[in-house]
Amino acid sequence: MANILATAVAIVVVVAGYLYYRNMSSQDQRIKAVLDGLKSLEQENPVVGSPKVATCFEATIDYFVDSVELLEALKLEPPREATPHDVVKTEKELLETFAFFFNHSAASS
Repeated sequence: MANILATAVAIVVVVAGYLYYRNMSSQDQRIKAVLDGLKSLEQENPVVGSPKVATCFEATIDYFVDSVELLEALKLEPPREATPHDVVKTEKELLETFAFFFNHSAASS
């Protein structure tokens, strides 16, 4: 009985692997079908002029610095009020927003 169960499990694993890898190669076919569809739409709806395309690649780098040393190096004076701003447009607003969140952060305790 154990041999039959082991054989059945092995067959199921082999079939599942076959179906999984067979679908992996069909991804190329799906990508080609999407590309062909886009090309067809492009031919049906010609673009007038030269289209502009924007692309963006982003890399995030975190810098950890002592804020007091940074503000001193930039010769920035602490603000009189610590106020958050929805949109920061000026140096004063930046300093006020920084002071507000600095006072409410884990670094303030």
